[in-house]
Amino acid sequence: MAIYKFSDARDGDLPCEQLELFPRSSAGAGAALPAEAPVEASGIDLNSMAAVVTDGLPQAKKRDRLLSSCMARLFFLVLLAADVLWMGYALLFSSLMLLLTCATGGKNRFCRKHLARGYLAIRRSVVCALSLLIALVAPGFGILVACAYFLMYDKEGIEEVVPASLREQFQDLFQPSLASC
Repeated sequence: MAIYKFSDARDGDLPCEQLELFPRSSAGAGAALPAEAPVEASGIDLNSMAAVVTDGLPQAKKRDRLLSSCMARLFFLVLLAADVLWMGYALLFSSLMLLLTCATGGKNRFCRKHLARGYLAIRRSVVCALSLLIALVAPGFGILVACAYFLMYDKEGIEEVVPASLREQFQDLFQPSLASC
């Protein structure tokens, strides 16, 4: 590593022509700088940096956020389509059980049990459809609606509707904590 002693420097050691910050124009050394000349600070061109950064986020991050948002909404739309199919199945099954229950005069325990299950399935599918419709507009709020319903009104539905990965987190809510004892 070389150490430069400024006390030993002579006038001709570093000519000013080598220290140009802006490129010279064809008019010569005395020409004025153009107004749109890039401002250099520590080797970074701030004018090109302003084109890359918008609202404090780089373009790549904005594009990733947009893609993520679109994919989440597409996923919610696919889930909504599956939920509509589930609702149709539940309605068909419940109507069949209602007809059988009416035909037997309500004395067949099998039909009454399955009619009650069908009603519960319809109620769950309606709540899921509403929360998925809300999630198409505001994903966090749609998930909140579904979680609030299942936590408040249908705790057994958590085991049937909520995926296994999230089910463990719900079970932690139901367990009494040792700190509250």
